[in-house]
Amino acid sequence: MIIAYNNSEKHFSPKNKFETPNRTYGTIKHLLNIFPKESFLEKIDNNIDEAIKLIENVHCKNYIQNLKNMIGNNYYCKNCLKETKNKCTECNDDSYYISWDNDTYQTPESFEIICEAINIIKNICHKFFEKQIKYAYLLIRPPSHHAGESSPHGFCLVNSTMVAAKYLQQLGFNKIVIFDYDLHANNGTVEIIKNTENIYSCSIHCFGIFPFTGDIEENNEKILNIPLFMGASTKQYTAAVKNIVLPFIEKVKPDLIIVSNGFDAHVEDKLEIMNVDDSFYINTTIILKNLNIPLLYILEGGYNPEVIKRLSEGIIKELISVELS
Repeated sequence: MIIAYNNSEKHFSPKNKFETPNRTYGTIKHLLNIFPKESFLEKIDNNIDEAIKLIENVHCKNYIQNLKNMIGNNYYCKNCLKETKNKCTECNDDSYYISWDNDTYQTPESFEIICEAINIIKNICHKFFEKQIKYAYLLIRPPSHHAGESSPHGFCLVNSTMVAAKYLQQLGFNKIVIFDYDLHANNGTVEIIKNTENIYSCSIHCFGIFPFTGDIEENNEKILNIPLFMGASTKQYTAAVKNIVLPFIEKVKPDLIIVSNGFDAHVEDKLEIMNVDDSFYINTTIILKNLNIPLLYILEGGYNPEVIKRLSEGIIKELISVELS
């Protein structure tokens, strides 16, 4: 079992009140206090060129270059939000960010932060391949599952989950299942999976909200969407896991499961859409670990830092208990 995180404090926008560094900062500090040092990934070199090679397995080169060079249309001062690309004439601040859409932003530091996350993923994938670990829990930002082949979307710039899946296949893993229980449908992941072999998506999400995809009509042998109505409960989510998700996983027989670990369906989340409590996430971890398949958890959504902290501790303790038993 290994825990890993990237240093994402400089990836923020003052206009975005949800996807902020506070999502992970307190959780990382808490986990460092309660788990032994050897539970965490050692410091790694952030090799930008190596990270780009892995990102190119998933995203088109023009889009990657735009991210790397921060080429966009809408530039704003971080301090006063005035539209500017250089030193702000309003407040003399020289820090700025790009707004790709109403939700998705990028700062001058964002690409390096993303590359650190990708290099962490590369290191973790090697540990899985070398059978040094069976479980990994990653607290990385920004989230990933809305990013498509050539565009950012919904807070997501690079689809780190698909980067992990593709790299695991390069190392020799054959079939990968991505199990996503984030509140929102994983439209970017599904878009990329359509052009891949032996990577499967299974997603429980809210019907009829952003990104307005994930209907059952999209289902096929590689894609399993389980849309639930607003207000769905722990009982409904758990039934979906036991009666739909598990048979799907057992049919695929994956070599590894990536859990797109979103907490925004939680009843205490700031979005206030679903009624899922702590027990769903803990019991789902127990269900997954009983499959005896390697598990890679990658953070997606979830905008109540206390929920992320509490459930991260609980999930990790469940995974560690298996390794100690």
